[in-house]
Amino acid sequence: MSHEGPSLPETVGIVGLGVMGGSLARALAARGVAVFGYTPDPSEGAAALEAGAVRELRSTAAASARDVECWVVATPLAAFGGIFEAAAGAVPSLIMDVGSLQG
Repeated sequence: MSHEGPSLPETVGIVGLGVMGGSLARALAARGVAVFGYTPDPSEGAAALEAGAVRELRSTAAASARDVECWVVATPLAAFGGIFEAAAGAVPSLIMDVGSLQG
């Protein structure tokens, strides 16, 4: 992978492919990062695949955390508890969030 700036992970999982998560997925994919996403919204998932923002859609939030170097949760804050509880055994050592207070 060739780019200027800080080193990026080779694989990233993203939960939530709406405005924030989808934008992050597109930016990472454009820089050669393999993005594995999850969204409960089928239209968001289809749009992310069509745009080339994700390499693969995963079936659950926990599955998006498996075998990635970095995991990003891009959902409303109210959803964090359930997401982290479900993914407890799968999360990588680097976790980031772009949580939103907006519903």
